[in-house]
Amino acid sequence: MKHFRFSAGSGILGVCFLVLSVSCDRYDAFFVNGRPRRDTGRGAPGDGIVMPGPDTSLLISAVRYADDYNWMKDSLHGDVPFEIVLYDDFEPVLVIEAGPGRPFSPSADTHHIVSGDLYTEYSTPAGTQLFRNGSELFRFYSREKLCGLLPFGGDLYILSVVSGSEGFVFRKNRDVLLTRSLGSVFGGFGEPSYGDTGALYLDGGVPCFSYREENKVYVVRDGEETACLQEGDDAGRVLDIKSIRGETATVCSETAGKKLSSAWLWGKSSGLAVAGCNVSEGQGYSAVVRTGRLPAIRMLAPLVGRVYWTPLESHVVRDADPGVVTVFSAGAGYGIFRDCLLPSVSCAACSPGGRLAVAMASMDGDIHPVWDTVAGRSLMEFHGYPTCVSFHVSHPS
Repeated sequence: MKHFRFSAGSGILGVCFLVLSVSCDRYDAFFVNGRPRRDTGRGAPGDGIVMPGPDTSLLISAVRYADDYNWMKDSLHGDVPFEIVLYDDFEPVLVIEAGPGRPFSPSADTHHIVSGDLYTEYSTPAGTQLFRNGSELFRFYSREKLCGLLPFGGDLYILSVVSGSEGFVFRKNRDVLLTRSLGSVFGGFGEPSYGDTGALYLDGGVPCFSYREENKVYVVRDGEETACLQEGDDAGRVLDIKSIRGETATVCSETAGKKLSSAWLWGKSSGLAVAGCNVSEGQGYSAVVRTGRLPAIRMLAPLVGRVYWTPLESHVVRDADPGVVTVFSAGAGYGIFRDCLLPSVSCAACSPGGRLAVAMASMDGDIHPVWDTVAGRSLMEFHGYPTCVSFHVSHPS
């Protein structure tokens, strides 16, 4: 990745990054089954999944403030100078200087790392601006919130929700492909199985997404509604629906005799669709379910959290407990990080090879832990917080 700096004005803050090896008990992760499993670069036979090797880099975006600003209270949100920084394997490669009068937001959910680039969105009553690496790409004259970005074939597919409405707009660059005044989109940025591109994904080389309108759910392929399912009482509510290898797959709130509170479809393994889910039984637990005529649920961890599944490794990330982030890996066990929080669901990411990375914000200092199931623990030092995590594979040219 090329190192560069984007400036929207005069420089106000320096970029400081440090990987620390000192011990800090609050961030000590203990793994009950031994060392984290390394990414072997090999996929499961027949799954058709490309596995990352040593050419995979870890990208982290962050917001950095001047040392005298209390970013935890953030009383002047957006009205004080700040910087948006993109790190590639802990080296700063992009700095966007922002603050009053500049079209950038410090809100973590407006930063998206997609295909190695940092996209940012900025909305006001006058409209919405979309930037890539600090340069404006598009401007839409309505206030919108992005829920999907998909670069493909030299174009950028954009899915967004219009403020004040219950619908969405699907675009190819500036051109509107589909719009609905009523419809709730499945998935979003950083959510398990959706990840970097949010609610948009590719299936068979075609941009896809799904949405719900009242008690009907739809799959959209290349701007065309290709499937419509009526929700019934027998299986409960559809929790996730996707086009997988040209076929419609669903996971519902009543599956395999269990009640599910949430679920995320990942893909197919041995011909069956696989989803991570949370089961509403007792205190609740996280599991993996294989859908089909004879669905089966396998418990993954006795805690409720976001489930990341691959054929090689599965993980659960929980941040519902105040000041605590818990990470469970099937091949390693538990890790507990205290006095930490996840500023955004996008602060956790899983590679196709099962490598998980979680970037946390310390609640009482400027040393922030990053947990990587391959590389282990690192500590970043800067005055601010991480906003997004992504793995980027550099393909041979």
